[in-house]
Formats: sequence, structure tokens, C-alpha cells
Amino acid sequence: DEGTGTTAADSSGNGNTMADPGTLTWATGILGGAVSIPGTTTNDMETVNGDATVFDGSSSWTASAWVNVNVLPGSQQSTIINHYAEANNATETPAWSLAIDNGWNNCLSPQFLFYGSQFDGSGSWSGAGCVGSISLHTWYLVTGEYDNSTGTFYLYVNGALVNTGPANGAGFMAYAPCTTAGDCPVSVGSNANNNNLFFNGLVDDARVYNRLLSAAEVLALYNAGNGIPAGLVGWWKLDD
Repeated sequence: DEGTGTTAADSSGNGNTMADPGTLTWATGILGGAVSIPGTTTNDMETVNGDATVFDGSSSWTASAWVNVNVLPGSQQSTIINHYAEANNATETPAWSLAIDNGWNNCLSPQFLFYGSQFDGSGSWSGAGCVGSISLHTWYLVTGEYDNSTGTFYLYVNGALVNTGPANGAGFMAYAPCTTAGDCPVSVGSNANNNNLFFNGLVDDARVYNRLLSAAEVLALYNAGNGIPAGLVGWWKLDD
């Protein structure tokens, strides 16, 4: 296990190391090690290098992580994984988040949500989720997907598809790749576009792909844990 220090290695081979501004607390996860995030500014993680070219909105993508929640958000949102394209548009910054929502967007009680904002200056967003319930101190594999060709969001929980949601047409989240390292961070445990949306609990095996996983592949992630390397652009096992 990593277990010590303030960085998390990227096992995808793209060099997207994550760093923490404070001191990470390490814990036992479901696939080995995990990081414990207490819901504060000093213990989230963010990519620090290599993210200029591999994280972009020109393709479909998948985000996935195992989570174990200590505290559910009250009238806001807890971010699991977030991508933020900081410098690509002066009027509206495109972003997507895999999160627990409780009134920040559309969920009326704490529920998983995968959503993105539109790259047109409008600030509108679309997503999939807001179904079911979440139990504390229980492991869940949460997987969000966006199909850029059809403009469709998908949310899987524990390997099963639980909701789909349409965007406003194909290319809803399309934007050019970032050109400067550091301008398109991916965060675990916080929203880089809104710094008060912190997760409180354990996170293990966080992944980002530059493609859609099939339903069978998502189920395989749930049943087998590791594997499915094709298309990985960021993979923080948290036990290297």
C-alpha cells in the first residue's frame, strides 16, 4: 500500500500524479489501500502534472471509483471525481463531476449523480442519477459515463445501470484539449470549480477513461476489481 505521504501515483502510465495540499490519511480499502478524505480543504487530491493533453472533451469518457461514505452532504454536494477545464473558455468553464448530490443540482435527497456543464457560455448542465439511497459505511462502486456522440449520460452503481440522462444534443460537453499543463485538473474528493463541495469518507481505485466502458466491463470492474486497462488516462489505485 502507498499508506504514507501526500501523493498518489497514476497507474495508467500518463503521469497524472495526484497531490494533497495537507497530509493524506490512509486507510484499508476494498481493493487494498484507500485514502480517507474528511470533507475539508486540506485533504482532497488534485492532478499536478501531465493533464494537458489526455483529459479533454473531444471524446466520450468514463469515471469510476469505490467509495465508502462517512457523512452525507447537507443541502449541497460531495464530489467523488471532478474534471475542470479552467482555461478553455472565458465565459463558461466546462466540467464534469461524479458526486453525491443533495439539492445542489436536482437530487432531493443524498443520491449519486454524474453530470456535466455545457460548453456554450450558458452554464446549463445535464446528467444521470438522483435515484436510490446511500447507506453510510458501505462500499459502493460508482461509475459515470458520457457518450459524446449521442449526448447521453449513464450512471452505474455496483455494476448495474441505474439511470440515463440526455444532454442537449451530441457534443454537449465537447471542448478542445487543454494546451497548458495544470489547466485541466482532475480532483478526487473536491470540485476544482467550487471548492466547498468536499467528500467525507474513503475513496479507492479512482479511474478515468477516454472511452465508454460496456455494461459488461462495468460489471467486471465491480466483480473483479482491477483490470480493464484499455482507454485509461488516469488510474489512482491508492495502493501502489
